Amino acid sequence: MTFIKIICGLVAAICGASWLGYGALARQTLAPLFTARLIAQTFILLLLALLVQIPTMAAYVLATHALAPQTKVDDLLAASTIVMFAASIPISFAGWGVREMSAIAALGAVGVAVNDAFAAAIVIGAGSILAMTFLLAVGGAAQGGKHSDEKALEAAIPTRDYAQALAWCLPIAAAVSVLFQIYVPIGTGLLNVNLADPIALLAGSLFLLQAITTRTLPRWRVGGVNIAAVAATVMLGASLLIGASRFGLTDWALINRFVGWFVLLAFAATGALITTVAGRKGLRVMLLSYVGAALGVAVIEIVLVAISELTNELPQLVEPGNIEAFALNRNFFAFQLLMAACVGIVLIESQRLRIVTLALLMAALWYSGSRSGWLAFLTTMVAAISTRHASIKEIAFGLAGAAACIGAIAAIAALNSSPGAQLGAISGPELLPSSGSTAERLLSMTRGWEMFLDHPIFGAGLGAFRNLNIRTGDSVIPLLIHSTPLWLMAELGLIGLIVFAAPGLTILITQFRLARTEPMAAIAFLCIVSFAVMGGPAEMIYQRTFWLIIGATLAVPALATSES
Repeated sequence: MTFIKIICGLVAAICGASWLGYGALARQTLAPLFTARLIAQTFILLLLALLVQIPTMAAYVLATHALAPQTKVDDLLAASTIVMFAASIPISFAGWGVREMSAIAALGAVGVAVNDAFAAAIVIGAGSILAMTFLLAVGGAAQGGKHSDEKALEAAIPTRDYAQALAWCLPIAAAVSVLFQIYVPIGTGLLNVNLADPIALLAGSLFLLQAITTRTLPRWRVGGVNIAAVAATVMLGASLLIGASRFGLTDWALINRFVGWFVLLAFAATGALITTVAGRKGLRVMLLSYVGAALGVAVIEIVLVAISELTNELPQLVEPGNIEAFALNRNFFAFQLLMAACVGIVLIESQRLRIVTLALLMAALWYSGSRSGWLAFLTTMVAAISTRHASIKEIAFGLAGAAACIGAIAAIAALNSSPGAQLGAISGPELLPSSGSTAERLLSMTRGWEMFLDHPIFGAGLGAFRNLNIRTGDSVIPLLIHSTPLWLMAELGLIGLIVFAAPGLTILITQFRLARTEPMAAIAFLCIVSFAVMGGPAEMIYQRTFWLIIGATLAVPALATSES
């Protein structure tokens, strides 16, 4: 059922993004391309792909089965698919090295011995080299016999700018898929991944390549952003070394924190990519696509709440008052909704649509049960009113719509004979946290403050608090510091806090001055406000959504060149 929920969530997010964001642009751009010739060429390409992949898979299965006849053929088919995919990734020469290592891992998982898996991979690799040599020889002979008029015709065929197409498609795809943080089963357990990570890494690389090609540094709405990014990276690297010298290098510090920082930079570069290439139009499409996707996910969660209250015969996919959507954490889901609100109230032109958007976001926020989310939402709405991008009337109508939605679900729950279900239908954030939650939060902050006092200048080192391995109750996950500034102070010290906080404060002040007249400045200002409020009682630096939107809105100065 969880897999079905993810599929439904993806469909809802894509439909929402198409409806509010990229739909009209896609119709205008792609409709002329879908000709009979394109469909025929696509069909031919699919047949050619099957003609290549099926014999390759057959070769893997036959070679491996000859070496390990005790292994089931269906297991070999599944494992061979993984090996073929790994070998096709362009990170090696003709798949050598990657093919052998992936064969040992994948085929070994189905019972093939290491030496047999390695031998099968070598046979396939050697066979592919021989086949390519033969095809090159035949193709070279055929190419040499081409007439000059055929070559001239090929030269006259117009080429498409695939880099610009990627600069449009990748950020929009990242804006939709960033909402999905899922667990992928692996051999030893579950791996937590975000669907947008590979997209952002590719788009970030394209943005970096663009800067290298043009030999210019990225330009931003606020001065010093490039220096701030370098300073933060150096600070995290120094903190990683400090931690390694004190308690050793840990996977959490190296992968989750240090390498994860480069993933965040990739998300910021992804947002900046569409702004620098496609201008305000591209920026608007990407941001509205995110809002539409967030609304789609919110609708799915609200519908699941209603279904869970109507019947007990289906598996419980949501917990009213603690819904997490696909963020795997109610506070993180609340933050995603906040980012959608920051963008929606500025860019959505129709007043009715803004009210509906606020109503759906507030209803989903209510069922998330996030106290910090509601506090940040109220603060953000006050900030939006101060910048004249929202009115008390609109917010009041949105609140009334959310109340009507919650009331309707409560009425549905009344049809259920369980009194507990009726109470659950209207459950939202608890005004006072539970004693266990309070004790856990106080413990994390107390120990974090003690760590800061012991190492006030440069901090205790990246991953120091996690290395304490503090566990509360039945939790199998070590406790983390429930505060962004306190985490910075504890592990990076006062220097680290200044390095991260100073650019944020600069953006907050400068964009507030421009927010009333410049929509992108207003979005950046509101996002910083939401981040600052939610970051007080929760650790929010590694929220990809924030960096995607901030990177897009801060890259606006580059529009002067691209639009002229």
